[in-house]
Amino acid sequence: MRRDRPKTKRSILKAACGLIATLVATSSCTTQRSDLQGVAEHHRRALRIESIGSSNVIATMSTIQRRVVMAGDRPVPIQLFIPRAEGPLPTVLLLPSSDFVAGDIVTHDRIARTIAAETPAIVVTPEPDTAPETDWATILDQIGSVVDWIPANIGRWNGRTDCITLIGEGSGGAQAAAICSRYVDHLSLVVLVLPVLDLRMDAWTQRPWYAEIVAPNEREAEQRSPLARLPEHAPPTYILIGSDDPAREHGVAWAGHLDDIEVPNSLRELPGQGPLGSEWNTSGDATIELVLDIAREIQSSCDRGGD
Repeated sequence: MRRDRPKTKRSILKAACGLIATLVATSSCTTQRSDLQGVAEHHRRALRIESIGSSNVIATMSTIQRRVVMAGDRPVPIQLFIPRAEGPLPTVLLLPSSDFVAGDIVTHDRIARTIAAETPAIVVTPEPDTAPETDWATILDQIGSVVDWIPANIGRWNGRTDCITLIGEGSGGAQAAAICSRYVDHLSLVVLVLPVLDLRMDAWTQRPWYAEIVAPNEREAEQRSPLARLPEHAPPTYILIGSDDPAREHGVAWAGHLDDIEVPNSLRELPGQGPLGSEWNTSGDATIELVLDIAREIQSSCDRGGD
């Protein structure tokens, strides 16, 4: 029988040093991850305060419903906004993303109500897990589970299953663009509002927020960049860009690709940067005008779908 040799002082010291190094590295990673979570939570809290405290008019709904959709073993909370209007009504899936790691049902409550009232439409707002440590594929799968849920369930609130629109603004536009090709048969229209579609571009990689939290490495930046993974097909798409928006070229490039694959699309350029950030979330006057424009596109897509 082989007998292990007794450990020398040198080998014991070496093992102890290795253990200490491991503990320090683990502690450093945990601290870094905790710091990122704190920054993301601070951003989300600020958006919530801004939305709740806004003095802009808030649309009254007939009813608001909370549900949970399962994405595998992960629950995804959703909120349904049902306006005071006769049905059947178009269905809108509004993605409440902000800077990729914030945005939720609370931060986008006002814009969801505005879209529901002004279209009118039943608006579904999901709340996928967008914590900094959640990988992009998981976020998309959670959104996809909600897309799958809608046709089988939205009729309960007199929503149309033949007229489903997916709306994403900013980083929500990246989510919408990344997932829409999976659901060409489900979606009648995709609306991208000032979408951020390529984190590899200098305008984004030089920003500390994206460099530290969203795209810590080239692989993650590419995963979150729909322009890096162009789809072979997509639903009809309406794209809104701002003339001074840093991500203006993202929308232009996406429209160009849709032209190449012969997908019906329309590109509208807004003056300046358009209703960015809190102006979109809190539904200011400029945003309401924009929503009315989007509502016309939704109604047109419904008319085409109903033919």
